[in-house]
Amino acid sequence: MTLSSIFGIGPINLVYLFLWTFGAAVGVPGAIVLIVSLGAIAENIPELMLVMFTVAVAAALGDYTSYEIGKRITLSFKKFLAKLGVISEERKLSSMFRNSEFWLVFLTRFIFIGACTVVSYLSGWNRMERKKFLAAMIPGEILYAIIFPLIGFLFKQIWNDLTIIINDLTFLTLLAILIWIVVKLALIKNKNRKLSF
Repeated sequence: MTLSSIFGIGPINLVYLFLWTFGAAVGVPGAIVLIVSLGAIAENIPELMLVMFTVAVAAALGDYTSYEIGKRITLSFKKFLAKLGVISEERKLSSMFRNSEFWLVFLTRFIFIGACTVVSYLSGWNRMERKKFLAAMIPGEILYAIIFPLIGFLFKQIWNDLTIIINDLTFLTLLAILIWIVVKLALIKNKNRKLSF
């Protein structure tokens, strides 16, 4: 029995995938695990392509949303920085960003994933040209949507074994924390008992 026969790549999983990937593009962490997992659950190439398409669309829409939000909050954020007295540092950062903005946007889509959201906001904040942003973001997101589900698909047995190990470690960690709390409470209760005599 495989994971796909239990869970499958159904509409509910695709909706979760879309929402979480979109959320990751605007700042909610953790979509990469779901993306690789659904790549591992995919039983065949059409299911894998469906996962890739969902990831590409959700990530692109999320990144564009981050870009637009960054563009809209520019003035209020610059006023906030001026009140803090760090506007000169902001100008230095903006000029450094402008020198390599295309490559930063492109590479953070699939290599430096953690910086993706910040770079999308900075792109809007620094008024990066929309066409230039889209020209860097879309190919990067296509690579992102291909690479990570494909990793799950190609290494599905390793990924499935890894998730079992992670679940076991999580259970053991929670058990160890529970034992530690019980022992601490017993020691505190014992200490209080000695003090009351």
